[in-house]
Amino acid sequence: MTLHGVRRTPAVSLGSGLIGFGLLEVLRIWFPSVLFVAGDAGDTSAVWLAAFGLACLGIAPLLASLVPHLAPVSLWRAGAGALLIGRACLMLPLSGPGRLVASSVAVVGATIAIVALAAGIRAARTVRVGLFAGVVAATCLHTATRTIGLIWPETVTSTVASFGVVLLLALAALRTDRELRGETDTSHPPLVGDGAAWPWLALIPMLVLMGMVSGVPGRTAVATGWSSSVVAATIAGAHLGALIAAAVARRIGPTRAGLLATAAIAGGTAAALDAAGWAGVLGQITLVIGLGLLFGSDLGATARSASGRRRGVVAGSAVLTFGAVTAIYYASYDLELPFNNRVLLLGTAVLAAGLGLATSRSGREATVRAHLDLTRFAQRLVTVAVLVGIVAFAARPPDVLPVSATDPDMLRVATYNVRFGFDLDGRFAAQEQARLLHRLAPDVVLLNEVDRGWLTTGGHDALEIIAEELGLPYLMFARAADEVWGNALLSRYPITERASESLPSGSDPMGRGQLVAVLNLADDRRVGIVGTHLSHIDDQGDTRVPQARAVAATAAVLRERQVPTVVMGDLNAPPGSSELAAFDPLVRDMLPEGTLTYPSDEPTVHLDHVLASSELRRYEVFLPEVTLSDHRPVIVDLQFVPGS
Repeated sequence: MTLHGVRRTPAVSLGSGLIGFGLLEVLRIWFPSVLFVAGDAGDTSAVWLAAFGLACLGIAPLLASLVPHLAPVSLWRAGAGALLIGRACLMLPLSGPGRLVASSVAVVGATIAIVALAAGIRAARTVRVGLFAGVVAATCLHTATRTIGLIWPETVTSTVASFGVVLLLALAALRTDRELRGETDTSHPPLVGDGAAWPWLALIPMLVLMGMVSGVPGRTAVATGWSSSVVAATIAGAHLGALIAAAVARRIGPTRAGLLATAAIAGGTAAALDAAGWAGVLGQITLVIGLGLLFGSDLGATARSASGRRRGVVAGSAVLTFGAVTAIYYASYDLELPFNNRVLLLGTAVLAAGLGLATSRSGREATVRAHLDLTRFAQRLVTVAVLVGIVAFAARPPDVLPVSATDPDMLRVATYNVRFGFDLDGRFAAQEQARLLHRLAPDVVLLNEVDRGWLTTGGHDALEIIAEELGLPYLMFARAADEVWGNALLSRYPITERASESLPSGSDPMGRGQLVAVLNLADDRRVGIVGTHLSHIDDQGDTRVPQARAVAATAAVLRERQVPTVVMGDLNAPPGSSELAAFDPLVRDMLPEGTLTYPSDEPTVHLDHVLASSELRRYEVFLPEVTLSDHRPVIVDLQFVPGS
């Protein structure tokens, strides 16, 4: 999209765009590595993990404080070089610690490169729009790959694509290096110079709200139940539309652009907080369009210029603040905070709205309005439509053979705590988890710790990936901690009744829930499934037993209706515990004595259970010795008792 009268700076746009792209891409590797490699998820102090992460993100503003003693071009070389090295290393089949080091180097490098751009480039709007475009591109790629990304799959296609990303980064780094040194087109002055510092605070809402709200396909899927292709088209269309909004923001002027951005960001964030129905989806779309308007407007065009040092410190601190907001938001599921974590998202939206208002109040209307080339504008719209189609096509589900039917008098059930889709080495292994289950051909699968979009675990929709790879046609998701984290049920048989509810929280800050489904088997036979994941925290003894009693009450309702009932999931309770006693005599344990399910490499305790009513009896049990999660999957063949 070309706006006549506006100077084009392709090298700076490309360089900043690829930095934005690289930052979000490696953050999706770095966050899980910190969580699962440096720590052990819920078993490691959230405070320690947050301190580790913030120490990495704090390097950039620290270096920025050394400007002008350390020239921006030197920062750029260090930052872009570190990002290149880290991203290139991530193409290798690294172990967990190696992946943590490589991604840490890449994240620190990207942050330092942003500081260099803020401190050394006069074309501040061009740089910020470039960063925004890079984050949009990373979001679209994330969606097109069904939220798997380029780094996790060890395939020829992903390797070739990753090589292309690294090559583009290298070329852009060299071009931008010339801009910072002033070796540009002699018909224009060098792009090194002044600019306001406060507009760089816009990086906070860009990273927080796009990474945790608007760019999360799982939120759209939860709200609508759409297929992965339709979800991908929606996410890509909204974010590419935001680029169009950024391009036309100058044409409509800072006053209108600022006010529209303020309204769109505030209203969109509020609507998208609860991923439910059309309101949630429209909120995601409106939010990112508002961010596009914000980044496209001339933030701080009439403000007093700041030193390169100050601009660099503000930009680096903005990324550090993003890390702090993210850490506190997700730490609230492990730590008791005095406020709801949604306040952080709303506060970030308020910051963005404030920046929009500042632009609308202090912006200077152009004497001659930039002219929009309608022909090129139409061409860009067609390009966006084509790109949306490509993303939707790429995100289509794979062709998977359906799970074959079993003996009508048998019911094969499985329960698996999938640990957000990550294996013991901190590698995203949702596809492998699904393929393992597919080989075992279960009729019903209960999944615990199902993540559909937490940024700290990569933003993956693990359920969509597992469901598409597994091939079971009927699906049910029940929230627990929030809208995109909970339990899921997949079934070969139709789900004729479904319900879900929260469990008593007790001393556990993380919400827990249960789901109940009635399946219609062959010959009009029915079976009730109750799935849950009881709390792992019970410091005061007031958590798991009340939760178990609530689940038992649900099972009792099914038993009163004379529906054969199966209760399963990670109960975090060994045989003989008070929690399991709550289910007597409704259902009894179907696993043999001495069964061990956790941890998966060398199991020492039995936490994952399958309980069934008297109409069902155990026929066979499978406990695959795999480390695709920290729990082993439990598969049980249940046989209907004759005459039941």
